[in-house]
Amino acid sequence: MGVGPDQSITKGPNQVDTIRVLLVEPSIRVALIHEDPQDNMFLECAIAAHAGFIISGDRHLRKITAFRGIPIVSPREYLRLAQSPHGG
Repeated sequence: MGVGPDQSITKGPNQVDTIRVLLVEPSIRVALIHEDPQDNMFLECAIAAHAGFIISGDRHLRKITAFRGIPIVSPREYLRLAQSPHGG
C-alpha cells in the first residue's frame, strides 16, 4: 500500500511533516548493483526525480552510501537529519 499524491497519512511522533509523491519514468538505466539488479531501479528513479536523498534500509543500496551526489540513508538517519537545526 502506497501513498498517492492526493492522499494524506496520519502523522506519528517520529514521522516527517510532509510526504511528496512524484511519479517518474527513468530515461537512464543503471547496472551498478549486481547482487540484486532490481535495486538499480531506485537509483534510476532518484536520478529522474532529481532526488535529494534515497531513503532505504536495503543493504545493497546502503553499501553504496551515495550515488551521483545523492546520499543514501536509512529511514532513521533521514529522520535525524530532518529534525536537526540544519534540516535534511
